[in-house]
Amino acid sequence: MDILTLSDIKKNISFDDIVNCVENSLIEQSNQSIDQLDKVDMIDNRYIKYGHTKNKSYFIMEIDSGNLFSQRKLKQDKTSFIFVISTCTGKPVAIIQDNGWISHIRAAIVSMLAHKHLLPSKLEQIGIMGSGTQARQQLLCLPYITSCKQISIWSRSLESGEKFIQEMSSAGFKVSLASNPEEVVKNSQLIVTTTPSQQPIIHNEWVQPGTHITAVGASGAGKQELDVELLFSANQLVIDNKDNIFKCGEISQAYKSGFIDNHPIELGELMEKPTTFQRGVDDITVFDLTGEASSEFEIAAMIYNSYINN
Repeated sequence: MDILTLSDIKKNISFDDIVNCVENSLIEQSNQSIDQLDKVDMIDNRYIKYGHTKNKSYFIMEIDSGNLFSQRKLKQDKTSFIFVISTCTGKPVAIIQDNGWISHIRAAIVSMLAHKHLLPSKLEQIGIMGSGTQARQQLLCLPYITSCKQISIWSRSLESGEKFIQEMSSAGFKVSLASNPEEVVKNSQLIVTTTPSQQPIIHNEWVQPGTHITAVGASGAGKQELDVELLFSANQLVIDNKDNIFKCGEISQAYKSGFIDNHPIELGELMEKPTTFQRGVDDITVFDLTGEASSEFEIAAMIYNSYINN
């Protein structure tokens, strides 16, 4: 059985390879050609994801420690393993030791693909809620779809926020630290949320006409970053996987509150048929990234195939 490290992964695939893989996976998902079993949440946000794409060679199972508190307390790094299992023999053929990298890059690329179709025509400032690893990945993907470099961030931790500003400024962005979420929201036309919040940090009355929001953080049950009223009033909602509508993400919170009218479209459908929705200048749009796993399965399979072929 092969054991692949993060170094092995990065040597054998490019960013463009992953983008193409994620794009195809999202479209396949919308076409119902992916068998994706549910993510199984465990205590303290540890989880197992597992699934299989029809007519392909591997079952994929991902195990993630996911417990940030324990990592800080024990001073240990996040641990994540992906098992690649042959569908022909049922035997494991590889362990991919990516330490969560695939999950982070997948989320950032899915957001980037949504932004390609939902980006406001007028973009003067980008707002980022959070200052962790996912916030960095999200920001580093944005130059692929926009030339805007003016960034405002809000961080619960001043130390983390200042470190984020230092790193992202070195990467060519003009980053400022806002004192509160309202300041970010009222002055940004594209907003990305990446926090583990369990209550809204963005309220409907702050959001200006022509704004797009990508909500990344609420990928687990009980998490919420957006005011439900914002989802009621948005001109269009987009979701990564409709199977998760009632399970997790921002839209699940809206359904629990009796929201039934503004039904979302799936990102894969929008990518395959861009005329499904064409935003107006003043439209408010929301993309709800719930943490679909099919793209990660496809990336893992691609990584292993590239490794054995090289």
